[in-house]
Order: sequence, then C-alpha cells, then structure tokens
Amino acid sequence: AVNGAAAGAGLVLACYCDLRFASRHAKITTAHGPLGLPAEFGLSWLLPRLIGLTRANDLLLSSRIITAEETTGWGLFNEILDGPELLPRVNSYASDLASRVSPSAQKMTKLQIYLDQHRDVGSAVADSEELLKAAMLEPDYQEGVKAFTERRAPKWM
Repeated sequence: AVNGAAAGAGLVLACYCDLRFASRHAKITTAHGPLGLPAEFGLSWLLPRLIGLTRANDLLLSSRIITAEETTGWGLFNEILDGPELLPRVNSYASDLASRVSPSAQKMTKLQIYLDQHRDVGSAVADSEELLKAAMLEPDYQEGVKAFTERRAPKWM
C-alpha cells in the first residue's frame, strides 16, 4: 500500500509487489534523474512491463512527481482509494485472500505467473498439469474439497 508521499525507492518497492493499493493523493516519482543516477533496481525493465513503454518512458526520463490518482487506468495499482479507506481496504483484501485461497495455491500460482511471462503457452500448460497432479495429493486440496462439499470456510494449515 502506498500512502502519503512516496520517494522513488517507494515506487520501486511497490512495483515489485504482486498487488498494489494506493492513496489517491500519494506522490510517486522515479527520483533518480535529478540525482544524476540511472534508473535503479531494474525499474527500467519492470515499469514498462507494468504500465507500457510510453508511460514508463515519461516517468523514467522526466523523474516528475505525480499523484497515484494520475495513474488511474494505467494498471500500476489494483485500487486507488481515499487515504482513510486505504488500510481498511488492504486489510480486508488480505484477510479475504488468506481465508479463501490456500497458501499452497497462492505459492504455485505466483510461481506460474512469473515463470509464464518468459515461456510459451505449451510449456505453461504442461507445467500446470504437473502442478495439478502434485497439488491433488496435498492437504490444502483435501481441505479445500472438504470445505466446498460441507459448504464452510476452509481451515488452512
């Protein structure tokens, strides 16, 4: 979650998060330019993949300061909220995720998401089939099916 004024390092850290929520008025920048530095920590690789080359070039080359609200529709943040709504929304999202989705499913899916960015669809399908076979032998799968059939919330280990 990005709240208040975020330095360039704050934007870098946020970009490496799987999910990003921001306060509407949070200030973001790629602060390296005015310091005479190159884009740091792979931001020149990551930012174009998140928001497109044209927008990334604008931010990376100008190091201008913008608000999170100005990025609406860019795909940089999952949600942009008013400041007082930010932490309750993030906590609610995280609680819902932790209660509904098994830790092992999150782990496998995150691995798939990032590996599949760099391989062909056939490899992704083959890998998913192997993951499915292995996952069906795990306790999270058994608990998920049991909870579903009993119409109750799962109890993850």
